[in-house]
Parts: sequence; structure tokens; C-alpha cells
Amino acid sequence: MDYSHKNPLTYFKLFTNQNRNEPGWEETYQQIIYWDPEKGSEFIDDNRTAIRINSLISLLSFRSIGAHIILLIFLSLIGLMALYKIFRKWFENVYPPVIFFAVFLSPSIIFWTSGILKETHTIFILGLFLFQLSIMLDRRNYSSILWTILLGILLLLARTYLSIALIIPVLFLVISSFLKTDSILKSIGLTLAITTAAFILLNVNGVDLFKMLSAKQADFNLIGINANSFFHIAELSQPLDIIKYMPIALINVYLQPQLFSFESWLYIFPIIENIDLITMIIFAFIYYKSPNKKETKYLIFVLLIWIIGGWIIGLTVPIQGAIARYKSVLIPFLLMSVIAIADWDRLKTKYLKEE
Repeated sequence: MDYSHKNPLTYFKLFTNQNRNEPGWEETYQQIIYWDPEKGSEFIDDNRTAIRINSLISLLSFRSIGAHIILLIFLSLIGLMALYKIFRKWFENVYPPVIFFAVFLSPSIIFWTSGILKETHTIFILGLFLFQLSIMLDRRNYSSILWTILLGILLLLARTYLSIALIIPVLFLVISSFLKTDSILKSIGLTLAITTAAFILLNVNGVDLFKMLSAKQADFNLIGINANSFFHIAELSQPLDIIKYMPIALINVYLQPQLFSFESWLYIFPIIENIDLITMIIFAFIYYKSPNKKETKYLIFVLLIWIIGGWIIGLTVPIQGAIARYKSVLIPFLLMSVIAIADWDRLKTKYLKEE
């Protein structure tokens, strides 16, 4: 409201990015930090979405940072609760308190989704989108499809990389649910075929996804070179590098070997989280149990989300602090994919004294 001088019409025009390149207006836009990307990229700028959301919340917070944070945390809790309900529905054999831990209590979620950051409203929209997607897969009517599409668009505006990472998992889940294929492999095959065709079609129409990815990497290298947690990542010089560097990209994101240089006390928390994660993976494999056909579909879905999301982050982001923040919304999916393969009947009998 400061830039609009409390004029509702002016506020609306600024909010919707109107009157660009006009005298007076353009000077105002230049004062709004991060409103325009530095290189004038034509790709979706999710900074504007974050500014817009915080601007709307400021109408209720009355310029109080405390009230602002409380409202944002409330949004975050709504999204996390939606995720919890979905995971409870999809993974009925998993012990509910462990699902609660996976969704609400990882250090990344507690820290990064509890402040004035993109991750706060991202987890809100992500949770609602997946909750609505689950409803759509059950009811399959025009209303549920429309709401799912609208929330998908909001997610695209809120966190571009995450929405891109969700395309293939959502496509797989829709195919396996709507077509009722008897084989998971058939669903995977059809998903790969459609994805390949889409990439070819985009390339034919002049949309070079590799060039966009390599440009994003170059931008991050330029911005992050002076950051305290900057480290060098493999340069994307040809399309095949996307596949070639996938393993190291996932290692950089989820194991974070750079942290063990221990250059700051802030490294303690992600190191502990990494150790906890490795322990859980070992524990889950010791008590491994093959999921049933229904759970396998959802297990593949959550696996694809954190793998593709981490892959994109690892290929483009050379800043450890930024990686820790970007991956935070992927952690519940990573944890769920681990605990979903454990035999909870054995675990409850042995450790929780439940028969």
C-alpha cells in the first residue's frame, strides 16, 4: 500500500503489473525490490507471486511483523495438514505418528516454512493442490478438475521449479488412476511416452528446455559466486549432461557433502538431518516390506517428486544455503518414500508392544 499511497485503484494496477514503461509508474516499479528479474527473463517470475501474497497479507497484519508471521505460519500449517491427510489416506499401513513426524517435524520444514519466505506459501498451495488432486482422482467431475487446474496454476506461479518437478509424477498418477491399468509398468511406460512426445513437440516449436536449464545454472553461478556457501557444480554444456550429472546433483542436494567442511555452526542442523535420514533409510531396509499394488502407485508418485525436484535443484543451484531452502518442501516426500517401505506390523510388535 505504501507505493499506491493508499489508493485502491493504484494498488490494483501495481498488483497486476499494469502501466509498464509509463512515466511515474515505471519509477515506482523500480522501487519494488525483486519485482523484475535482473535479466528481464520471460520465464515465470515467482518473486512477484511472493510479493503479491505478502502484500495481501499485509492488509490484514497492519504492518505488524509478528501478525504477518502468524498468518503465514497458519497458511503453512493448512498445507502441511493437507499433506498429512493425503499420506494417511494413501499409506494406510504406515504408523500415523511416523507420518506426522515426516510431514511436520523435519528440521527443514520447521525452519523454512515458518517465516516470510516463499516456502511458507508454497507448502500451503502444494498441500491444497495435492489434496484437491486426490479428490479429483476419486470423484472425477468437472468441478474437481477445474479446482485442480486452478491450484496447479497457482503452484506454477508460487514455485516454478516445483511445479515443473510435479508434471511427470502427476501425469503418472492420473494415468494409473484414470486408465485403471493392471500393471504399474504400463503406467510408467505410457507416462514416459507422453513425456518424450511433449519434449519433442516443445523442441519443434522452439522451446529449448536444455537452454533454459543451462541459463538458470549460469544465473545462479553469477549470483552465488560471492555467497559464503557457494560451491562449484558441473557445467551443463550439452543436453546429455542433464542425465550424466543426475547422481551428483542428487548427492549435492540430499547428502550435502559440502557441509562436512564445517565452515559455520549453521551447518550443524542440516548435518543432523542428513544423518537422521541415512539412519531412517538403513532402518527401513532392515525392516523392508513390499508395498501392495495400491500403495506402490503412490510410492512411485512421492519418489518421483523428490527425485525430479532434487535433480533440478542439484543441476542449477551452486549455493548450499539456497539448496537447503529449496529442498525443504521435498523432504516430506523423501521421508514418506522411506517409511512407506517399512514393515510396520513387525515394528509395532517389536518396539511399540502392539499385537
